Amino acid sequence: MVMDGTRTELALDRLDRISAIAGRTLGCSAFAITAGEGEAVIGGQFGLSVGRRPVSEVSALEALWCRIRESEEALAIENAADDPELGGGDAVAVLGVGGCIGVPLVVVGHLVGALWLIVDHPRRWTDAEIRFAEDLAGLVAADVWCELAGEEVEGRLHLRARWAVIEALLGDGEEERAMSALVEGLCRSLDWQAGSAWFSHSSRTTLVCGGVWFSGSIGLDGFNQLYRTLRQEIDEDVLGTVWARQEPLLSAELDTLTGFGRAAAARTAGFRSGLWLPVASRSGPLGVIELLAQDRQGEDGELPLIAASLGRQIGDLLALRAVTRDARMRWPRLAQRLGTPRS
Repeated sequence: MVMDGTRTELALDRLDRISAIAGRTLGCSAFAITAGEGEAVIGGQFGLSVGRRPVSEVSALEALWCRIRESEEALAIENAADDPELGGGDAVAVLGVGGCIGVPLVVVGHLVGALWLIVDHPRRWTDAEIRFAEDLAGLVAADVWCELAGEEVEGRLHLRARWAVIEALLGDGEEERAMSALVEGLCRSLDWQAGSAWFSHSSRTTLVCGGVWFSGSIGLDGFNQLYRTLRQEIDEDVLGTVWARQEPLLSAELDTLTGFGRAAAARTAGFRSGLWLPVASRSGPLGVIELLAQDRQGEDGELPLIAASLGRQIGDLLALRAVTRDARMRWPRLAQRLGTPRS
């Protein structure tokens, strides 16, 4: 397959961007491999200085590629020295890999590459970190497939939304700014016109609005009326219903929605449909995301499933954001050990 030069550069830039997000978030080095019709190539990297070249020219990284090619799921290796396939090779001896996560990039049954996150010490990877790597791998796989095959990937809308969530929550912004960016990213990627993020107060009796966004087509007065209070009791409004049930709620007609106390204000602002996503981590419910649209939404039967998946992803990333602030400040040291790789 022949790729247009401009499209290829854009794809490589995105791979570098995803590698950088992974590396900065988890305090590790990261690289993506693309495996098209020809030889596998290092397509994106962070914390390594090997350039864009065939993986076979970097024996320490080729060992990692060989390790993941036959796998159907993520590999989380706590201590590479103890791994039967990596322990005696260049990945440990030359690169100094201590622990690593490898995720195969598979689209419609085709292996299109791999994503590796590596640290220079043994590390116990958490479930949230592994799921984060899998999320990134899904984005990488979609980009690689689109560039290699020139085709759109089924579920692209879902992937755009997941990418928006990652960008918003793993950036350097403060909490309120991150929450507003989260709502904006979801609205833009899913084509809704306004939204808000509500999270539980420490007393767990109220939900407090942590960020809002609305498009320029919404009147400011109407929007302010809708959100005249930025605090709701947990047992009030549709927000409380979604919080209690921990299930997404989609309403194609807000006029017929039971328990939506702000329905009149929503009509005044021109809204017709609503979508609510519960956000939770393994420790319990965290909050609710509310999205509103001016036209009828809900014809897509997969939207509630997408909403449920996004809610789990947001919960995972909020937990990850809380525990990796220090890690995000550390720069990888593996590049200093790589030196000049053997051909």
